[in-house]
Amino acid sequence: MKLDGFIELLDLTPYNNNANLIQKLKSVSKKEISPVYCVCPISMACTTTMCKAYHLSLATRVHDIPQIILIKGCTVFKNAYSLSGKCDHCNTLYSGDQESYQLQIPSEKMLI
Repeated sequence: MKLDGFIELLDLTPYNNNANLIQKLKSVSKKEISPVYCVCPISMACTTTMCKAYHLSLATRVHDIPQIILIKGCTVFKNAYSLSGKCDHCNTLYSGDQESYQLQIPSEKMLI
């Protein structure tokens, strides 16, 4: 009954108020409801000893996130994204497909 009420609320019922069939339901393709896959770092917090689990921030701007081709099993997904994280405390970068690495900041920038 809850599902029927939800279908009526969304106006997806193929029947009118007199229970007469108005139209057949259209089929839903899997492509229209497929998820968006993101490759991201395994860790959500910095793993260096001096940061003590400091959170990771998104390392790239949203419009610069690279779009990749993901192969999962024998299926190819052409619209996947690769996210990378950065610890704002120690500047260590984390990527979903690589080990983490620390950025070397020149000493003149550290004085700013």
